[in-house]
Amino acid sequence: MSRDDGTRPMSPLLVVLLGLRFVVELALFAAVAYVASQLVEGTLARVVLGAIGLAVVTALWGVVLSPRRHVDLPLTWRVVIELALVAAAAAGLARLDHAALAVALAVAEVVVLGALAALGFPPGADAAAPPGRPGTSHG
Repeated sequence: MSRDDGTRPMSPLLVVLLGLRFVVELALFAAVAYVASQLVEGTLARVVLGAIGLAVVTALWGVVLSPRRHVDLPLTWRVVIELALVAAAAAGLARLDHAALAVALAVAEVVVLGALAALGFPPGADAAAPPGRPGTSHG
């Protein structure tokens, strides 16, 4: 089903889930930057390594996982990469004695990812794009 402009209608539940997905993505990026920054001593080294970790994960996300990605991998690979990033960030948080944050990040990822997939919006799907347009690949 689509609107006159060719986009899919968005239910209030979908809007909430997409908002939560964005928050989980930001939490992932923050977790990676924090964990990377804790691998070294010294303020400058921490800032640099945190920034490098953040740059790497956001670049990977943009190229492989975002709705406007440049590399359109099959859905299975997108899910594996996304879950691996979250698992690595959660493991890093847990290793740094932030187990509650690690569990919250992992649970939020699985719940939001599963709920969106159940609604037909797997990782990398562009909720605003008309069906069949770039960024809407489901396979």
